[in-house]
Amino acid sequence: MSTCEQWPKLSLRRGEAGRQQKREIGLRLKPLYDEGGMSLRQLAAETGYTFAFVRACLKEAGVLLRKRGSFRRPSPVLSL
Repeated sequence: MSTCEQWPKLSLRRGEAGRQQKREIGLRLKPLYDEGGMSLRQLAAETGYTFAFVRACLKEAGVLLRKRGSFRRPSPVLSL
């Protein structure tokens, strides 16, 4: 997805309506995070949302968040 894509403006909805909005946005962000490998900060910059909002949307959509820090390949297992 490119930076020209329109992301929904945020509303100050509370309760179920707010959770539904976060869930919908999170489902749109999920492929970028999971398959695209983008970080939360990259998603925030791409969408114009805050880091915390992007994180909340992904969590509301049920996305398993990666651990903090840069991705590192697991070191090879040495067999004895």
